Amino acid sequence: MRKNRVETFILSLVFVYLVFFIPYIILDHSEPFTYKDFLKVIPTTIIGLVTVYIAYQQHILAKQQKDISNQQKNIAANKLRLELFEKKCEIYEIHLNMALWVSKIQIEKNEGNSSLPLDFDGKWKKSKTYEKNFLENEDKLISLGEQVRFLFDLEMYTFLAGMRAEILSLQANIKLIRNLKKEEKREKENPLLFIDASTRLSLEAAQRKIRLLNVSIENFYSQELPERMMPYLKMPEDISKDEI
Repeated sequence: MRKNRVETFILSLVFVYLVFFIPYIILDHSEPFTYKDFLKVIPTTIIGLVTVYIAYQQHILAKQQKDISNQQKNIAANKLRLELFEKKCEIYEIHLNMALWVSKIQIEKNEGNSSLPLDFDGKWKKSKTYEKNFLENEDKLISLGEQVRFLFDLEMYTFLAGMRAEILSLQANIKLIRNLKKEEKREKENPLLFIDASTRLSLEAAQRKIRLLNVSIENFYSQELPERMMPYLKMPEDISKDEI
């Protein structure tokens, strides 16, 4: 506001100078003011007024261009901040989904209750859907997981990298148990095959590993992940998608 007042004052001084002082210098003061003197004043005054007007318009234009430039900078900065925020949300979502999916994958139909008919309650069908989603997004988990190092601090990267390893390990152990169970079943059905004790030991070790991983992953998606990511997932108050 004060700056505008100063500019107006300066323009007023220029106007007064052009209208009064320049004609005063040009006119011949030894003789009375005549019509010819009046004609001399008019062109000078008009030129002065036009000059002031042009200068003022240039000043307004420069100010508008500066305002537009500042607005464009703010829009670009807000767009970048919004993109980074959305990327963090995507990282949170993929880790949450992958942890949920892998924890719901069953090793076999009617797991834990062999007395029920196959897929009695539809859990196996759901399990296959979870497993399909997991396998389709496995590369995305790894890719976004590596981007964490550029968007979060080292502590967050280390935490998510460790949990990502557990998530992938759980899926690998599920696959291992399925293969071991097939091997065990084949050995039982064919008495001529040599029964390898290592199959049973490997199966038990993998089952223990899965139990431990399930506990850790459940704690990860239900408690640790939301708590650690909460500070990063707050929408900045000074930007919104409507401003971009």
